[in-house]
Amino acid sequence: MSQVDLLINVTREAGGIPVIRLEGEVDIYTCPQLKDTILRLIDDGEYHIIIDMEKVPYIDSAGLGVLVGARRRVGEHDGSISIVNPNPSVYKVLEITRLTKIFDVYQDKEGALTALGK
Repeated sequence: MSQVDLLINVTREAGGIPVIRLEGEVDIYTCPQLKDTILRLIDDGEYHIIIDMEKVPYIDSAGLGVLVGARRRVGEHDGSISIVNPNPSVYKVLEITRLTKIFDVYQDKEGALTALGK
């Protein structure tokens, strides 16, 4: 993969909850794609979104900014952004930046779906 490749795959889980599966680095080059995907879901009325970060080896401040902006938007509708499967380095970034306080972080998708009551 080149440095601008971020594979984004959106699927639906039980209850219609959208799951965004990411593969690649979330950085200044790739975060516009992620932002567009999330905003399209929010514009379609999806306010509970799961982001699977199992295959994300790295996230930078621009990527974190996209996540925080998305959290703010869904929060206006009592929604949530759940992050699942973060690898240890991504989790550490979320922890250091205290974003684990505003995002629900789960080890797997099932945990997020259970928490959402699905």
